[in-house]
Amino acid sequence: MNPWTTDTDSTGTMSAEELLDLIRRPEWWGRAACRGAGNRAFFPHKGEDNSEALTYCRRCPVTEECLAWSMSGGSWVPGVWGGKSERQRRELIRLYRTCRICGERITKVRRVSICGEDCEREAKRRSQYASNQRRAVAE
Repeated sequence: MNPWTTDTDSTGTMSAEELLDLIRRPEWWGRAACRGAGNRAFFPHKGEDNSEALTYCRRCPVTEECLAWSMSGGSWVPGVWGGKSERQRRELIRLYRTCRICGERITKVRRVSICGEDCEREAKRRSQYASNQRRAVAE
């Protein structure tokens, strides 16, 4: 089955997994310009051209929703989504990370999602508090 369409394979059957995938799709999916297009254009192998996918994205009315969906799932979604390649979406994530303590945008290159020393101290304090709470419950 083509994941971009609701068409079944040539036998006319659909697995339970495919059916669940259809049910879980966001409502904007049905308005996407790429609906019915082949997968190959949107999931190119390393080094392959993705211009065919970008052609669909340029005329798509739900590009913003598509991009937001691809970046909000918590796990990485491969392929071209919302007019952006995997590399472009990784760069967006890196550029627009926010501190998990204060919510400020992280501008320096850091391995953790904490913006500076003050927030780092607060994160340690919270961690110690949580650890103490767990210990108290266990006793």
